[in-house]
Amino acid sequence: MAYFPFYIDIENKNILVVGGGTVALRKIEKLSPFKPSITVVSPKICREILKFNVKAVEREFDDNDLNGAFCVISAT
Repeated sequence: MAYFPFYIDIENKNILVVGGGTVALRKIEKLSPFKPSITVVSPKICREILKFNVKAVEREFDDNDLNGAFCVISAT
């Protein structure tokens, strides 16, 4: 798979992370230093994710979760 470098300012941008396990944790760890506003949606969210400054929504993903999102990361 080829990787596309995506250089954008994400400070204060609404980032939606769909998934609450170890993959999501790795993504959040990489994103956090850039100070986005992160929302995590997943039926189960691991404790390590909750240590970050994120909005945690423990339920299944809904299409309406996309409203207002600048970027969406699938981490399932």
